[in-house]
Amino acid sequence: LILKAVFCLYPVYWMISLSFKTAREAAKDAYALPVSIFEVGFSNYAYVLEIMDYGMGMMNSIIYSTVITLVTVFFSTTAAYAMTRMHFKYADLIYKYFLIGLSVPGMCLMVPVFMIIKFMGLFETRWAIIVLGIAAAAAGSLLMVAFMRSIPKELEEAGQLEGITPWQELIHVVVPLVWPTVSTIWLMGLIGFFGASGNILLLTGGAYNTNTLSHYLFTRVYNVPETSNLYNYSSALGIVMTLLTLPVVFIVQRLLEK
Repeated sequence: LILKAVFCLYPVYWMISLSFKTAREAAKDAYALPVSIFEVGFSNYAYVLEIMDYGMGMMNSIIYSTVITLVTVFFSTTAAYAMTRMHFKYADLIYKYFLIGLSVPGMCLMVPVFMIIKFMGLFETRWAIIVLGIAAAAAGSLLMVAFMRSIPKELEEAGQLEGITPWQELIHVVVPLVWPTVSTIWLMGLIGFFGASGNILLLTGGAYNTNTLSHYLFTRVYNVPETSNLYNYSSALGIVMTLLTLPVVFIVQRLLEK
C-alpha cells in the first residue's frame, strides 16, 4: 500500500515542484527540487490564471459529467434489473452482447464512431460528446448485473406477495441494496467525463464551445506559443485544473453517501 501511494503521489509532487521553477530551470533538470522557489513564488500560477479562459471549459465539463452520468446510471440500473430480475427469453443474449461490445478495443471504434456522429449531424456540437458517453453505459450495466445477481430472490418474492410493481421493487428494494455500486458508477463517470479530452478532439475538432477543462489544458500548453513546451506553466495549469475539479468530486461524493 505504501509503495502504491509513492507511485501515485510522486507525479503530484513532480508537478508541484515544476510549477515553482523558472522555464530555464525546469528544462535543465525537471526532477530536481526547485532552487528558485522564493524568486518564482506564485508567478507561474498568476500568469496561468491571467491567460486562462476556463469559464467555457468548466461549464462544459459540468454539463457533460452531469447529463451523461445521470443518464448512464439510469440506463445501467434499469438494464441490469431487466437482465437479472425480469426473466425474459433473451436476457442472457443481451448480457453477452454487452460483454462482446466491451471486448472491442476503443481504437478500432474511433473511425466508425466519427462517421456515425458526422452522419447524425452532431459533429462540433455538445451532443456528440453526450451521445457517445451515454452509448458507453454497457460497462456500468455489467457491473450492476454482477451485484444484482447477489441479491437474495427471497426479497423479490416477498415484494411480489405484497403486490408491488417491478418499478417499486427496483426503486425501494433493489436500488438501496446496490447503492454503493450506483455511487461508484456515478463517481467514475463524473471524474471521467469531467476531464474528457480525447473525445473532444475526435468528435468536435476541439471547437471552443465544446471544450472541457482537460482539453483546454492540452490546447493551452501545446498549441499556444507563450506556453508551448514550458513545463513550469503546464504544471501550474495542471494544478489549477485539479483544484477546480476536486471540490466538485468531493461534493458529489458527500451527497451520494447520505
